[in-house]
Order: sequence, then structure tokens, then C-alpha cells
Amino acid sequence: KISRKIKIPEGGVAREAFKVCRHHLDTNHHVNNCQYIRMAADFLPEDFAVHQLRVEYKRQAVLGNVIIPEVYMEANKATVVLNAEDQEPYAVVEFTK
Repeated sequence: KISRKIKIPEGGVAREAFKVCRHHLDTNHHVNNCQYIRMAADFLPEDFAVHQLRVEYKRQAVLGNVIIPEVYMEANKATVVLNAEDQEPYAVVEFTK
């Protein structure tokens, strides 16, 4: 059985921060869950064929929040942590080849 918690590997690379925009939001004015996946997928190499996807949602982002992505690449796995400015994650997304 796979754990519901995603283990964050060592050696992540911080990427350029960006703000939450209106098109990221759902009807409750929070970032839509699918948008977190799209944000994280933007940091995958072009030739990365996703076989499995897991997401751990930690807290909700709203309009104007800043997201600071950290990318962790392993042999057959990419983990993208979408952090807030306080370095606590909004979501952790794990892609497996």
C-alpha cells in the first residue's frame, strides 16, 4: 500500500516564484486542485512521460498569494513542492515515469 504522505527528497532546486491569478481559482476563490497539478507539471522535462501521479494537498492558496516552486528530480520520479512565502507547502505533487 502506498502512503498518503509524499516523502520530499533531498536536493531540491528553487524555481521562479509566481502569483496566484484569477484563472487559477475555483468558485470558492481558492486555487482549484487541478491547477496545482498544472503548475507542478510546468516544471517537468519535456520528455517526462507520466505513468503515475500523486498529490498531497496541504492548504489553500488564494488570489495574490505567491507560490515558490521547488523541484526534486530522481531517476524515475519528479517531485514538485509548491511552497508559500513562509516555506510551508500548499501542495506536493509527485510524478512517476
